Amino acid sequence: SLSLVLSLYFVVSAAEKAITHSAEQSLRTAAFTVQKSVEEQIARAMADVRITATMPALHDVLARIRLPKDDPELTAVVGKANATLKSIADIYGYYESYYMTDSKGLVATSFVPAIVNKLDISNRPWFHTSMNGGGSVISEPFVSRLTGNVLIAVMTRVEENGNYGGMVGA
Repeated sequence: SLSLVLSLYFVVSAAEKAITHSAEQSLRTAAFTVQKSVEEQIARAMADVRITATMPALHDVLARIRLPKDDPELTAVVGKANATLKSIADIYGYYESYYMTDSKGLVATSFVPAIVNKLDISNRPWFHTSMNGGGSVISEPFVSRLTGNVLIAVMTRVEENGNYGGMVGA
C-alpha cells in the first residue's frame, strides 16, 4: 500500500508538472500573439497618421488657425477636416480618437467634434517630443481622458510653411 501511495504521488506530480508546463506554453504563445498584434496595429496607425499629416484638408485648417474660432471660413475647413478624419476612423474601425492639434497642443480638428478647441494635450510627454523635432512618436500606455481606456497613442509632427504647425495623433 505504501508503494501504491508513492506511485500515485509520482503520477499526480508528473501530471501536475505536465499541466503546468502546458499552461505556461499556452500563456507564452498567447502573449507572443498579442505582442505581434499590437506591433502590427501600431505600425498601421503610424502609417495612417503620417499619410494624414500630408492631407490638404488638415493643412487648410492650419492655414486658417489664427482666424476667430467662429469665422465661417475656419468653421467650414474644420468641418471638412473632421469629416476626413471620421472617414479614416470609419474605414479602419479601431481608432478611439483621431485628431490634429495646433502648435500649442489644442485639438484643432477631430472625428469627435466635441473635443475640437476643448481638449488640450500640451501636457502629454509625446506632444513635447513631437513638437521639439521628434517627428513620429509612440507613447507609453496611458489612460484616456475621454473614456478611461488604456491606450497607446501614435503621432507625427505636421509642418506648415516649414515650421511646426501641430501634430496628427491617433
